[in-house]
Amino acid sequence: TIENEKFEVQMSYLEIYNENSNDLLMPNFDEKKKICLRENCDKVMEWHNLSVRHVATFSEAMEWVAIGDNHRIVCDTPMNVFSSRSHTILTIYLTSHIEDSLEVRKAKLNLVDLAGSERVHKTGEEGIVLEEARHINLSLHYLEQVIVALSESNRTHVPYRNCTMTSALRDSLGGNCMTVMIANIAINKANFEETVSTCRFAQRVALVRNEVSVNTEKDLKGENSHLRDEIQQLRIQCLSLQAKVQELEQKSACEEWLASVHSGEVANLCENIKPTPSHTGGLSVQQLQTDIIHLIEWFQDELKHKNGNLPSLSCDTVLSSYSTDIVTHIKRVQQFLFLDKAETSIKRLKVESIAKEAGREDYIQVASPTLST
Repeated sequence: TIENEKFEVQMSYLEIYNENSNDLLMPNFDEKKKICLRENCDKVMEWHNLSVRHVATFSEAMEWVAIGDNHRIVCDTPMNVFSSRSHTILTIYLTSHIEDSLEVRKAKLNLVDLAGSERVHKTGEEGIVLEEARHINLSLHYLEQVIVALSESNRTHVPYRNCTMTSALRDSLGGNCMTVMIANIAINKANFEETVSTCRFAQRVALVRNEVSVNTEKDLKGENSHLRDEIQQLRIQCLSLQAKVQELEQKSACEEWLASVHSGEVANLCENIKPTPSHTGGLSVQQLQTDIIHLIEWFQDELKHKNGNLPSLSCDTVLSSYSTDIVTHIKRVQQFLFLDKAETSIKRLKVESIAKEAGREDYIQVASPTLST
């Protein structure tokens, strides 16, 4: 066995009586549900309402077999005191799974007990027993037709659907399987014809050739969990990449700003600044231009040392960490911006006051936005 490989064993016990299916492992056998056989999308036959029992030990499995045998339909006939009147299929399911792997291997073992063929003119059966014998012989005839079709390599159609038994054993006869059939014969002379017929049937079975491969499939639950983890990791990577893109965009904006500085756009802006003395609080235009140029040069140096991250100028505690000259330049520019904004607000208030005295509220509503731009 492979290390860290886990196994799971399950079993079911089915009876086919007069083309009706019975679950032999039902605790309340008299209240059994109707069992039907259906073909899924992968063309695999599946039983519906057939109970499947988990077993951990051999003794536990044998207890379930004993329960199923007690539910089988048998009767006394001239040929056999305990003659089984049905076919039974005991199925053992084995599943193996390796930890930290999405691969699951599955195997199934069908142990089939076929009711023997009966010659009605010999047994003298009547009534219900006769009806049971007809169903048994007919299903065995259909099984022989399936075996004949499988033994002929040029046959394209195999009549599995003729009866419930052949449909149920579809994957055990011509599927991905290894099949062993045991033929029971009688040595007495009275059953010579039945013995010859059984041997011919066994010869046909020996001609069937199946190709066998390991049944391996993916654990869908484990795969879904793995995919969810992968999606979460991709989301985290996406957020990280978005943050990097935003950082690069900011850095690119800073580089474009520096390029505009080198191209002389800021210098032209400085030349166009023509504030009145009331704006500057006595500062000269040349002094403001010098302050702006010094700040630009200082920002260039800061960007080089701090990988494109602009320093914050809105906090006094941050300003205190810079040199006295830089703080002076910043405060002068701040003073200019504050005074300019204050003068604009004063002009706006004067206009609103005059308009209010004249009773022209419509003028206030129209003119105010123009003055604020």
